[in-house]
Amino acid sequence: MTEDITEKRHHKRYLVEGMDISGTLMFAAHVSVINISISGISLKADRRLELGREYTIKLKDRERIVTVKGQVMWSSLTGSKPGPHGEMVPVYSAGLKFTDVLNDRINEIVNFIEGHLRGEEHRLTGLRFNITRLSAAVLHFPSHYVVRKISAGGMLIESSEALDVESRFPMELSIPEELPVSFTGRVASCSEVSNKGVDHFDIGIEFISMNDDDRKKVDGLIKLLNAMDQRSPSL
Repeated sequence: MTEDITEKRHHKRYLVEGMDISGTLMFAAHVSVINISISGISLKADRRLELGREYTIKLKDRERIVTVKGQVMWSSLTGSKPGPHGEMVPVYSAGLKFTDVLNDRINEIVNFIEGHLRGEEHRLTGLRFNITRLSAAVLHFPSHYVVRKISAGGMLIESSEALDVESRFPMELSIPEELPVSFTGRVASCSEVSNKGVDHFDIGIEFISMNDDDRKKVDGLIKLLNAMDQRSPSL
C-alpha cells in the first residue's frame, strides 16, 4: 500500500551493508529483431548483452505474444543513435541461440516468421531461414542488486543497471533466514557513482505493492535492525 509522502519521510533508514541483504528485479528492454530462424535470433539493443547469459524474449505476433528463451552466443558494438536528451547512445548487435524450442514452441516461431515475411518472394523451404524485416521485441532478464539502506517504506540499492525514475519493476528481496519477499518497486531516484574506477548506480526504491505475509517479513527485519541500533553504543 502506498503511504502518504509526509509519513514516508519519517521512516527511519537503517544501514545494512555487510548483512548480505540483496535481491533481483525483472528488467525489460525493448530491442529490434534483425533476423530469426527456428534455432536462434539476431537483435539490436541499446545495451550490451552478456555472453553466455540467458534472456527471455517476447515477440509480438499480431494479437499474440511468443515467448522463448535464448542464450547469448555473440555480442558487439555496431553503432550509435541519438538519445532522448541529444546524447549519443551506443547500439549493440547480438546473436542468441534458443534454449527451450520444444515442438509447440517451434510451431509458434514458424508462425511468427511466416507472419513477418516480405510478400511472395520468401518461402519456408527448410528448417533454417532468415527474415530481414525489423520487428519489435522485448527482452526480460533478472538484474541483481545489493541493499545499502532499508526502511519500512523503501530502500537504497546498488545496481549495475540505470533505472528510469518513476518506472516500476517486479522485485524480490532476500532476507537472511526468510523466504524471498516479492513486491513491486517504484524508482524514486537514480544517480551514477564512480568509486575507484568502478561505476554503479545508487537507486532509491519505494515499496508500493506487497502482500501481508511479505510485509510482515520486512517489518520483522526493521524491528531487528531497530533493536540492534538501540544496543549500539553512542559515539
